[in-house]
Amino acid sequence: MDKISCVHLATFRVGVVGPWNCNFIYAQAYPEVAAKLAVARINKDSTVNQVYWFDYVLLNEECQTSQALLGFVNLERYASGFIGPVNPAICEAAGWLGRAWNKAIFSWSCLSDDAAVERYGTFARALPQSAAVIYTVLQHFQWAHVAIITSEQHLWVEVGEALAYALRNFGLPVGVVTTMENEPDGAKNALCKIQNADNIRVIVMCMHSALLGGQEETHLLEKAEELDMIDGTYVFLPYDALTYSMPYQQETYTILSENSKLRRAYDAVLTLTIDSPEVSFRQAFREAQEKREIPVHINADQVHPLFGTIFNSIYFLAKAVDNTQKSGKWVMGSTVSKYTKDFELQGFSQTLAADEYGEAVLPYIILDTDGKGNRLWPTYSVDVAAGTLRHSGHTVHWPHSSMPDEDSSCWFDSSYICSGGLDASYIVLLFVLVGLLVMLGVCLALYIRRYIQHAQLMKGPNKMILTMDDLTFINTQSSKKKMDDSHSSVGGKSTVDLKSVKSIAANAENSNVAVMEAEEKQKATSQVPLLLLLFNSQGIVAAVQRVTGCGLEEIPGDTNTPEIRPATTKTVFASSRIYFFDTKTLNLFSWASLSRAGIFAIVSRALFSLLQESPRRLSSLLEDMKLDWNVSRVIFAKLDLVKGMKYLHHREKLSHGG
Repeated sequence: MDKISCVHLATFRVGVVGPWNCNFIYAQAYPEVAAKLAVARINKDSTVNQVYWFDYVLLNEECQTSQALLGFVNLERYASGFIGPVNPAICEAAGWLGRAWNKAIFSWSCLSDDAAVERYGTFARALPQSAAVIYTVLQHFQWAHVAIITSEQHLWVEVGEALAYALRNFGLPVGVVTTMENEPDGAKNALCKIQNADNIRVIVMCMHSALLGGQEETHLLEKAEELDMIDGTYVFLPYDALTYSMPYQQETYTILSENSKLRRAYDAVLTLTIDSPEVSFRQAFREAQEKREIPVHINADQVHPLFGTIFNSIYFLAKAVDNTQKSGKWVMGSTVSKYTKDFELQGFSQTLAADEYGEAVLPYIILDTDGKGNRLWPTYSVDVAAGTLRHSGHTVHWPHSSMPDEDSSCWFDSSYICSGGLDASYIVLLFVLVGLLVMLGVCLALYIRRYIQHAQLMKGPNKMILTMDDLTFINTQSSKKKMDDSHSSVGGKSTVDLKSVKSIAANAENSNVAVMEAEEKQKATSQVPLLLLLFNSQGIVAAVQRVTGCGLEEIPGDTNTPEIRPATTKTVFASSRIYFFDTKTLNLFSWASLSRAGIFAIVSRALFSLLQESPRRLSSLLEDMKLDWNVSRVIFAKLDLVKGMKYLHHREKLSHGG
């Protein structure tokens, strides 16, 4: 458009885009009446307009997204600048088209971020971004986990998707975005998805408000009451109230009086809306009717508050055009969008302003019911620019005096990365506790394993640890006759007559030790067993022959030597010296059992007597046995201990144990 100064004949036509034909509730905002009132006042207000004659044209936006996009493409020739679109799905296309046309696009419903607005070049917001307003409230109450439920209408489905994207850009975890289908169980299914999700605090309802005729929201809240979701676990936020000023001064809502289920459910609803602190929307509308600016036949109580938003958006665009003209710039889309800064003017029922960055500034307020009445009460005022909330006289009435739990503050701190809503210190503590539990489990497992192994060594047919109860000590009687020097065979005329050979065991299968005694006819002074056999279930382990005061007596190893066959082995004892018949068993026995008190007492006594009487013979005996190295080491260790005990025994001034 050409630059014109001091001439009032140039017309700036504003295209008001919206679903006026297909959306019954938005049609109740009387967009044509609102646009007519706005341009009439602008043309009379010298503080807003000194050059142009403002006009308007109502442009319909289809309710189906694809058709709405197609319709917007053909709108270039109808207007000099546009208020809209309403459907967020076509905001990006509208932004690029506005840049191509070089015409201003001022939207009150688009959720595009600042970077996108900057890229478009001709785009501006007529209202603060709704996601930023919601984020301010969530930050105050420390509610990070959000769910979004939309109605089936294309407009609200796109609003829900755009809102989820915008909140995620703020760093919030939007866990559920679902659509309430238009069927009997549609509301229940949508709410059940939220119940099955983790840690949801806030449910944003993208649909028409129940207080202004929205049947979907009414049905949803009634179903939430049936599912016991209004006990303070969740907070419900109506999204559409963010785009207009919900009346609350001296305003009663009949639907809350007539529908007790909805009234109880609305106790869990916080209504976040544009504030009109001085005069309510209804009052401002009636005042305009009294001035004959609005037809008097329109019932003010039936007008949707979006009326005021349409009025304010046109005024916002007109002020930007006026600022551009005053700056000496050509009035076009790229320049108009840059002059939405540093101004303040009176809107329909509240003051409009823009900050130094070109962001719209409007007062917001949180309304709540008292749980039993039909009115909304102001509880907090919201300062979006400062990101703070201030009390407004009334306290929020939480259902059952219970509010949703708080999330971690890291969700609202851009310098930290949150994971699952847990603080870093809590995560570290959790890892420490898990580590301690793992260590405790490992220690318990090792203890149980050692206990089982010990039990296996102490009990059962294969036990390896022998106690005193497992041994039988037999004091053989010394022969009254002297032994013959020739040491004839057992079957001949020997001084040693084997009267009996007997194996003593508690049980052939369960006992680990049996003692075999060869009684002699002659009496001697030694109390050492004549012959000791140690065996387990795998066979004979060791044999210790009789040791007398005169030395080690041999039992001839001829064919008449008695044969011992335990039930579980075929090993035969057929030697007069100490023999080990099973090396594998012997190794286990030597390490696990020989060092025990009972075995040591027997073996060491024999070794002690043999050491005392004939050391050389003992060495010769050990050499002839050709024992394994491990076994020999054990025996020689016992031998050293016997020598030490002998030394202590002969010390007069040194006492020792028995």
